[in-house]
Amino acid sequence: MEPITAPTTPPAWRELRGADLVAAQLAARWYAWPDDTIGGWAVMPDNSPPSIGVPAVGTFLSEQTARHIADLHNAALTDAGEEARR
Repeated sequence: MEPITAPTTPPAWRELRGADLVAAQLAARWYAWPDDTIGGWAVMPDNSPPSIGVPAVGTFLSEQTARHIADLHNAALTDAGEEARR
């Protein structure tokens, strides 16, 4: 399996589908945002609220859960980046 790398330019989220969408989401930093479309909190692969139209990574979450998921993902990205530089 090839390592996931961050795109050099921000993806056009609305145009991505299937494996391309998943790869872009996994390569991006994640952010916890209040879900301004359905309530609760969402985990977003872009630093913008769900109403912008970027596909959320997770929804219907509590704030604590959304922040925890984003923190774990971002820590894994940092660890993978540091490992790749070695």
